[in-house]
Amino acid sequence: CSDISFSGASGQIPTTIGGLDRLTYLRTSGNSISGSIPTQIGLLTNLQTLYVSLFLSSRDGIVRY
Repeated sequence: CSDISFSGASGQIPTTIGGLDRLTYLRTSGNSISGSIPTQIGLLTNLQTLYVSLFLSSRDGIVRY
């Protein structure tokens, strides 16, 4: 289980995430995660729950989806 919500994490999700074969839950909301979700996440056969928030920059500020 990994809940890194609002932990101040930033940057891309590393491709090495595919090596966390026992991971069952991942939540990244409330952070500044950028880039694409790496294809290696498909190697996480035990992953049951994945929460990823999307923040888009706009001229008026941050838009959350």
